[in-house]
Amino acid sequence: MLYGNYLTAKSLMVRSFCVIALPSVILAVNLLAGGPAFVAAAITGNPPPSTWNIVQHISGVRTQVPTHAPANNFPDGALLGNGSLGVAIQGRNTDHISLFLGREDFWSLFRGRIMPFGRVVLSIPALHDGSYKTVERIGRAEVTGHFTSHDGHALRFKAWVAKPQNLLVVKLRNAGQGTLKISSALLDGWGTPGSKGMGGNTGGISWLKVSPDTVQARIGQPTGRENSKHFSGSIENLRIYASAAPRHTAKPRFSFLIQRSDSKSAAAGPTSFDCGFLRLPQRAFDIQTSVNPKSAAGTQAIFSAMTTKRWTHWPGGGQPRIPYGFSLSLANGKVTAMLNRVRIIDPQPLPLNAWSQLAVRYNGRSLGLYVGGKLVATSRAFPTTAQVAGPVWDWNAIHPGDSQLAFDGCGPKGLLAVRIIGQIARVNKGVGTISLGAGESATVLISALDDHDTLHYRAATLRLLGQMRLESLSVLRHKELMWWKHFWNKSTVEIPDKRIEAFYYGSLYLFACCSAPGHIAPGLWGNFITSPWMAWNGDYTLDYNYEAPCWAAYPTNHIGLADNYDLPLLAWMARGRGLAKLRGFKGLYYHCHLSPPPGWSADGARALQQKSDALFGAVDCLMRWRYTRSPQYARMIYPFLRGTAAFWDHYLVLKNGVYVDENDAADELSHAHDENPATSIAFLRMLYAGLLDMNRTLQLRDPAATTWRRILRHLAPLPIFPAAKVFGPAGMHNKLVIRYTQKGTAWSGPVIRSHWGHPGWHGIHGSSAGMNPSQAIFPGWAIGLESSPRLLKAGLNTVQIFQIWYDYNNDSSYYPAAACVGYNPDKILHHLHTLIDHCSYPNFVFQMGGGGTENFAIVPTTICAMFLQSYQHDIHIFPDWPRNQDAAFRNLLACGDFLVSSRLKAGQIDFVNIVSQRGGICRVANPWPGKSVLVRLNNGPTRQISGKVLQWTTRKGSMLRLRAQ
Repeated sequence: MLYGNYLTAKSLMVRSFCVIALPSVILAVNLLAGGPAFVAAAITGNPPPSTWNIVQHISGVRTQVPTHAPANNFPDGALLGNGSLGVAIQGRNTDHISLFLGREDFWSLFRGRIMPFGRVVLSIPALHDGSYKTVERIGRAEVTGHFTSHDGHALRFKAWVAKPQNLLVVKLRNAGQGTLKISSALLDGWGTPGSKGMGGNTGGISWLKVSPDTVQARIGQPTGRENSKHFSGSIENLRIYASAAPRHTAKPRFSFLIQRSDSKSAAAGPTSFDCGFLRLPQRAFDIQTSVNPKSAAGTQAIFSAMTTKRWTHWPGGGQPRIPYGFSLSLANGKVTAMLNRVRIIDPQPLPLNAWSQLAVRYNGRSLGLYVGGKLVATSRAFPTTAQVAGPVWDWNAIHPGDSQLAFDGCGPKGLLAVRIIGQIARVNKGVGTISLGAGESATVLISALDDHDTLHYRAATLRLLGQMRLESLSVLRHKELMWWKHFWNKSTVEIPDKRIEAFYYGSLYLFACCSAPGHIAPGLWGNFITSPWMAWNGDYTLDYNYEAPCWAAYPTNHIGLADNYDLPLLAWMARGRGLAKLRGFKGLYYHCHLSPPPGWSADGARALQQKSDALFGAVDCLMRWRYTRSPQYARMIYPFLRGTAAFWDHYLVLKNGVYVDENDAADELSHAHDENPATSIAFLRMLYAGLLDMNRTLQLRDPAATTWRRILRHLAPLPIFPAAKVFGPAGMHNKLVIRYTQKGTAWSGPVIRSHWGHPGWHGIHGSSAGMNPSQAIFPGWAIGLESSPRLLKAGLNTVQIFQIWYDYNNDSSYYPAAACVGYNPDKILHHLHTLIDHCSYPNFVFQMGGGGTENFAIVPTTICAMFLQSYQHDIHIFPDWPRNQDAAFRNLLACGDFLVSSRLKAGQIDFVNIVSQRGGICRVANPWPGKSVLVRLNNGPTRQISGKVLQWTTRKGSMLRLRAQ
């Protein structure tokens, strides 16, 4: 199936320009530098301690009930995750604990957005209006809680998630006086218990079937904004079978037994019945019922299970409402059935005041309508496989009319299940209750498996929960802690500002909760999904949002966090070729908003007049290549990069000997006729240079290399302009800056002049929608410390003038860009600390309105750029760190696959250690300018060398130790 191929191919934003009003709890929690939540060892004369020792003392503490869920962005409660399953611990009161569960793969195909997996609600009435405290311990990846009442009742809990079982473990202990009665209820992503038939109990295990494509179903009344009214008359028992020709002994998938009304009671009012949320059979179904209509006027709903897809951003307005699902109606007396946008109708009116048997059957190829057992209408007008899986999403449908399609047109099927160990639990209609005496404990096991984990997910769930014992949980917990210990010890940083340091590690923790090899890549909100209406559909937005989290993975030596990044780009190549062909282009052409195949994102903004969406997606691939130099990775990603280059090979226009990028909006819908946007020019240089490098390394002898060299030699330069011609003459003093474009958009959004020379807090500001000239510096790597004085000064001036430290969209790239051009490091750290103070939740989440997972990159990427830069030619140690602040790092990754460690003490670099993981030439800008350097290679003799740049030829495993003479 397409989803399976997608997963095994290798095995953003609430953009409203207003100030965010954050809850006061953000500033009230115990997160001050040096406070108990962020205690870490002081920097000493020894090498930095292991990260495991540091993160044991970093916690996010909340002392008020987190209520920001369901929400269309990040929740404010404590967070857990294993890269597949995400958990947010929320509530309404201290007597109400809501465990929201999200999955990276829980995408609705016909809604075009990510959906919640479900939630488990624990109710403890005795704790109403008591005290609340949760502690998110990132080192151990667990959350502890302590809730107390005014009359001596108390509950303690500890929660963690096991991998790869997607099992949430919650241990409850009565820590107070008297007995605590606790109930647990299973709810789907809509916050409902589902329909009859969706839930049940098996051997002490409560379960609920869940799917991102469940729809609300009603008998006798419409759903999904249908243009119909209540049914006038009576409707008898309605049954839904998972077969187009069910046997007489077959059991219905759903059965709604509605009592037949006599003529008098039927005339008194319409029949109506809410069936709850259910998942209709996909490949084939048979829906049967009997009706007794009393009127033929208008359109009357008999059975409706519909939803309406609306593109969230449709160019030019006029957002289309596209119906999906199934409905059976009486239209002006005639029976009509609709499956998505395919409608059939009985040409003859149905007799009034008489009972008629109706059936609608779908066999995967045709839809048939039966009245009294006779076929009265049929249709085969379903989209083909090519249309459903093709380059445009107008034909996206549940039922493609093609049994050969590799998926059944619906999102994953899952099972949310709960079992309680340690106490006898009573279960009634999906609600379990237990009583805990003083000092007694119980363990709640919550499983969240779907058919991407295993086709037999139901059996696997029941087996997993049924066989679990406290001893086996201890084994799982030990394995989980060992995984996190290994994760944390991949690299280390240590700085005096413990608040920033905590968010450095907290950001990596959240990224690891959302991303893991073998799982679908995280979108805008990762797997912390609490609402069916996540902003921007939670999709993959290619004009920086999707790329940004991985900027933190590479330099921190957590490459594995980015292992799933390439999968959507590779999986969408067929559609990218189709889109290019439709638009008259070559190569690959991607739209801005993607979702995992086989679906399309419901964001109708499409390309936003940008040509750079695939190009921006290529940036992270090129970064990873530069960092790791992995031939295996290069071979895997080369087809996508080559296809992206093929687009530009034909799209660029040669004018007066210069290759020009025309009609390419520098920012979302900024100007349709922009020419040479700074971002596109920087990314193109990165693309062509990277492809040529891969071509040489892999010895491919690609015939396109000649074209790439020619374009690279004659590509338009970055648009460097006098600032007065961009922003006006006031205060510019003939400074050069990077303009948004050569022609067209000068800049997008306000230049926040009030920040000049004033580093205080001014609130969140909006600048661009996410693409801006500073991205030519980072992540475009077109300007750095080794650039010409003119370019470097232009980059520095751009950062200085923009001052977008508190921005809706740009912080993930603007902060590291400032470090890459040597901006005042004290000011960078000041703004970073202020950003954390004013725009974060206690769970280490930034809440600025412009996006979610992208902000995982802000702190790690900035600190790494201040500690280590290597993207031009040489490795620079502490290139932009205050000399009056001691700092240390271990095993940060430099381009060329070099692990680097160093320490700054009393204003001097103490040492530099380098491990070559792949071999090759290692070049280091002398950390002690003007001084000789003592170098020891492996265990050989110590030698003395000097110069501005120190260079060695290394082999795999080579170790370099450098100290000042």
